[in-house]
Amino acid sequence: MNLLTSFSDEVAPSTNSNIKPIEGIETLEEDEHNSDWIGEYQRGCGWEIYTTELSSSFEGTAFVALSEILYQKLGVILFGLEIEELRKDKSQPVLLLNPADFMIPSNNDYRILGFVIAKNKAQSDLTFNK
Repeated sequence: MNLLTSFSDEVAPSTNSNIKPIEGIETLEEDEHNSDWIGEYQRGCGWEIYTTELSSSFEGTAFVALSEILYQKLGVILFGLEIEELRKDKSQPVLLLNPADFMIPSNNDYRILGFVIAKNKAQSDLTFNK
């Protein structure tokens, strides 16, 4: 759910604040047993889902290979595509989630959007030609 929502980086109130605990709801004490998951959770809160056009340089690359390269080189997680054929009138876009061996088609024939998980909009931009 955190990937689909945005929220500020405000610090939660400390236990010394004037906020009274709600009866029947326990608060987590930070200790060695739960601090690992809390840190991981907080790092994950900095990521969001973005859509981006794909560079024409990815044409002919298998989705699975492109996903691995983008993760290794840029730290971006490509997990889906939206493909729309340009040469047909009123073509309906097709959504492909993790299409594995699917080959990225030509930008001349298709409008291709990638669904990525990234830290920010700038990192999610895959329109470059390298």
